[in-house]
Amino acid sequence: MNDTAPHRERLPNRRRAESRTFEFNNQFFEVGYGFYENGRPGEVFARSTKPGSQIDTLLDDAGTIVSVALQSGISPLALAKSLGRTGPDGPRSSILGCIIDALADLEAGGVQ
Repeated sequence: MNDTAPHRERLPNRRRAESRTFEFNNQFFEVGYGFYENGRPGEVFARSTKPGSQIDTLLDDAGTIVSVALQSGISPLALAKSLGRTGPDGPRSSILGCIIDALADLEAGGVQ
């Protein structure tokens, strides 16, 4: 097992954040994104409308994994390219894919 982890860039204590609401499979999700001072996304928090549910716990874990990836220098676009779709150009097959697509759009839009 390799004990060397990639360098994680710490986010500032006070940072810009943005939130969005998504609907996926007739369920609503609240998602928050945190940004570095230069506008680069660095964290994701997601919640379902059913606190304590399995999907809510899964989204919490997924947000942590995505945040660690972002803080380690992996771009939202690279993450988005790695996630599944229902077909070659079809919609995302999971809420996580929708969350990452929005994150990639935020980064591509030059969020400051």
